[in-house]
Amino acid sequence: MVLDVILALVVTFLIVVVGSYVGTKMALNTFFGREFDPTDIDRSPSLNSESDDRE
Repeated sequence: MVLDVILALVVTFLIVVVGSYVGTKMALNTFFGREFDPTDIDRSPSLNSESDDRE
């Protein structure tokens, strides 16, 4: 009985997290008008140009 409640809470939590992530990504895509990937924030053009200079 207790495990069923815990499992239901975990599943609900995962649905909320995934839904909010997808909703936020869609909103950002609409706002910026392009594909927005949060992982691209860490990669700046200056880092890419520096790595190209080393080669």
